[in-house]
Amino acid sequence: MFNSKSTYGVSLGDLDNKSSLHTYIDWKVKDFDSRAFLRGEINPPFELRFKDLIGRRVSDGVSCSLSLPIVSERVIQCLRDIEATGWKSIPITLRRKRTKKPVEGYHCLIITGRCGALDKRFAVEKKIPVEGHRDGFVVLEYGYRIEDEYFDGSDLFFPEGNSGLLCNERVYKALTALDEPLIDIFFEKVTEMLIV
Repeated sequence: MFNSKSTYGVSLGDLDNKSSLHTYIDWKVKDFDSRAFLRGEINPPFELRFKDLIGRRVSDGVSCSLSLPIVSERVIQCLRDIEATGWKSIPITLRRKRTKKPVEGYHCLIITGRCGALDKRFAVEKKIPVEGHRDGFVVLEYGYRIEDEYFDGSDLFFPEGNSGLLCNERVYKALTALDEPLIDIFFEKVTEMLIV
């Protein structure tokens, strides 16, 4: 049985931190459906190349153009150790922007697990104080639920019609229990996420 309350959204990279790693995919093929690739529906017709890696610190999650999930070998090993389902990976090499030197030890995650659509009908409204606003606050909606009739039981999965990476509590607990805390990988319960 699927439980939205024990499901987490996963974000990779920290776009607000200039020392975090960011990269761009070097596309050489037109009309390539990156979303289908990301969802494990097709294989890339070319070698994945990443360029212009910027940022100084070693990260476990790397932000990338087209929202491709790039993670460290440490994340991959953790997923293997717990025998997580709903994913496969492709080893990749990132290249530094200035020196063009390769940076090894990263993988592009391909997510094969699926669940139903994100449902905002049960969202909760919250008043958020905003200085200078005529009412002194704005009302925002928080909290998705997920239709469980389409859930395939995977540990990592994408919701129908969306490429937002989700995981179950088992993966969340394993990744957050590593000896060294994850760098630039963030989790948020889907029942508490801001609805956009």
